Amino acid sequence: MFARLDGTLPVGFAADEDDTAAGYLFAMQARALTGAVIDIDSGALVA
Repeated sequence: MFARLDGTLPVGFAADEDDTAAGYLFAMQARALTGAVIDIDSGALVA
């Protein structure tokens, strides 16, 4: 679905469900993380 974006993103690929799950697990395990927004967008925000 997002394969056409792969070459235009800073990391070179579109994040998939595994990347999203890893971000969620990180946020749930980080005791000091409060009120943060974690963008899992393959760098699209800065591109």
